[in-house]
Amino acid sequence: MPIEVESAPLSEAIIANELAKAAPPSSNHPVQQCANCGALADRSFCPECGQSTHIHHSLLHLVEELLHGLFHFDTKAWRTIPALMLRPGELTRSYLNGQRTRYVSPLVLFLFLIFLMFFVFGFTSNTTDSQPLVKQINSELNVSLADQRESMKESESLLASLAADAPQRAATEEKIAKDKAEIATMEKILANTKNDQINMLSPLADNSPESVRRNLERNVPFLAQPVIINGVSHALQNPDLVLYKFKNTLSKLAFLLVPISLPFLWLMFALRRQHSMFEHAVFSLYSLSFMSILMMLCSILGALSWYSLSTLLLIVVPPIHMYRHLRKTYQLSVLATLWRTIALLFVAFISLLIFALIALRFSI
Repeated sequence: MPIEVESAPLSEAIIANELAKAAPPSSNHPVQQCANCGALADRSFCPECGQSTHIHHSLLHLVEELLHGLFHFDTKAWRTIPALMLRPGELTRSYLNGQRTRYVSPLVLFLFLIFLMFFVFGFTSNTTDSQPLVKQINSELNVSLADQRESMKESESLLASLAADAPQRAATEEKIAKDKAEIATMEKILANTKNDQINMLSPLADNSPESVRRNLERNVPFLAQPVIINGVSHALQNPDLVLYKFKNTLSKLAFLLVPISLPFLWLMFALRRQHSMFEHAVFSLYSLSFMSILMMLCSILGALSWYSLSTLLLIVVPPIHMYRHLRKTYQLSVLATLWRTIALLFVAFISLLIFALIALRFSI
């Protein structure tokens, strides 16, 4: 009897499967073989792999797929990004509680925003050419110098026309002395700018490994190691090349920010064992994603010469966002959130410093 009871569900499943195979198609689509997995499909999509049974061969469909992909991402992104900016703690807590279909995955969002951030940096970063600046300074100084010399000539002419006991003579002589001092200062500045221009066009001879070694031994002896000496010398002699390689290295190694920050986060919650490393990783990914958005915004503001607003955002926004993110994600009290916010700001600084040193090491 037990055997019959246990085998009954299996028999019913086999019969139901056979009836389903023998049943007529549930739609008007003809039965055809899926081009992807080879399964038989009588619907618009393959029941095995989900691919559409209608295979397009038109250029217009490529555009349709592109738009669909963009809008499909935007559907989730329009929920995720505003929540990340305005309700970061609720977003992270919702993801941790299992509400994951509605939002972009923290890892996908982080990688996408990191790529977008360095793309924006490439367009907004200003590689300022110092040669036009030097020419502009020289031009303005030459105009001022010519005006000052003309003023001094007028004063000298006036002094020559005055009698020896004229009351204006002392004031005129004082003005001529001031004009001479100003002219000498301008001539000195012009000479310095010309020397700087020559130095910019010539190799940086004073940044040789031997010179760097002497400077390190005099100021920070423990850093006077061959690897550091050669790296610093190379960076000083080729600053543009090193900066270009440094930017590329930053974009390639951006994922290291997460494992660098995780140990610090774990220490901050060492006494709250209910929080796992997975929770810290999700928190870190969403937090870094927000910082990427903030850095892109500040970069654009900087390109528009709104430096004050950009600086204000960088100073004010991160602590507020970290406080709200921490409190809602980890369900903390006000005092517990405050000290962890201060600690997290320090952690962020240390993590960025470690990350920058690693990236710099790969760039020189």
